[in-house]
Amino acid sequence: MQRLEKSLSFPVEQEIPLMKFLLEKSDNRKKVKSWLKYRAVRVNGIPIHQFDHPLHLGDIVMITQDRFAPPETELPSGIHILHEDEAIIVIDKPPGLLSIATDSEKEKTAYFKLNKYLNNRDAFKDSRIFIVHRLDRGTSGILVFAKKEIHKTKLQTNWHLANKRYHAVIEGKLDPSSGEIRSYLIEGDQYKMRSTPDTKLGQLALTGYKTLETNGKFSLLEIDLKTGRKNQIRVHLAEKGHPILGDEKYGSTINPLHRMALHASYLEFVHPVTGEILSFTRPEPSVFRSIVQGQLPYKLIEFNEELAKKKMKAAPAVKESRFAKDRSIKMNKSLHPKKGMERREHKSVKGDKRG
Repeated sequence: MQRLEKSLSFPVEQEIPLMKFLLEKSDNRKKVKSWLKYRAVRVNGIPIHQFDHPLHLGDIVMITQDRFAPPETELPSGIHILHEDEAIIVIDKPPGLLSIATDSEKEKTAYFKLNKYLNNRDAFKDSRIFIVHRLDRGTSGILVFAKKEIHKTKLQTNWHLANKRYHAVIEGKLDPSSGEIRSYLIEGDQYKMRSTPDTKLGQLALTGYKTLETNGKFSLLEIDLKTGRKNQIRVHLAEKGHPILGDEKYGSTINPLHRMALHASYLEFVHPVTGEILSFTRPEPSVFRSIVQGQLPYKLIEFNEELAKKKMKAAPAVKESRFAKDRSIKMNKSLHPKKGMERREHKSVKGDKRG
């Protein structure tokens, strides 16, 4: 795909440092620094990033707009840009990062980080991206944003035709080892999805799967996401009795990888402008296979199993200790309140640490 760069050119009419010259064109010092950092500034055709570069009468300063990140550009947030053009931007989202904002979190999202990156980089315009689809916070892998609303609408209209594959590590092993899970999903309490026999109430969800490796305790799956319902893969596997490792919301009790073991590894879709079929592959993290092949220490797994049990016991213990502490304040001094309170407070601290 051809990438066209747009630029603005300015003749230099007096001896002046580059930074001062640029600040005459934009009063946003942060943006000017970003132009230099990302080599958007050329003097007489040569990229310049030194802020104190001397300009001379007759020099031509060019500021490039609509530059596109080369593949594998890594942002400080851990996001990798896989592809960028005038219509879309495709990234590899790290686990633990939201796709878009929630009521409680506005900035630690892929949407916010990308908008900030584009606005710092692009000259003389405010860039904005649009959500095409989402990945759960704990899921890593390929995520697509559009640069214009018209492109977002076109992508979403045809998104059911996109080819989407994931990799996941589950507890236990599925029988049969490959197949398709079919159910109708609805949202229940605490925003959790579940299957329902009522076909009019729920939305049809189809999940194809194939076991790639298993050791009986864990299995690595390749998943063909045939529909895109909320939490679909997580619900289907959990309802089969084999939740994804680290997916506490849907029943996993262990987290040996310290993340949810779900990764969006392949995506194929039609470009909203050119009509070209684009495909992107991002292999699953190596630790997915390592855990199945027994290359991670099982002591770590046993520790997390024990930790899960302790967490389940810790919450009521903390509540009880706080109640006891409140009650002890009201006790008669003749019952040795200091000794009793010290004992209860000590117990409360221990309970808090376990939680």
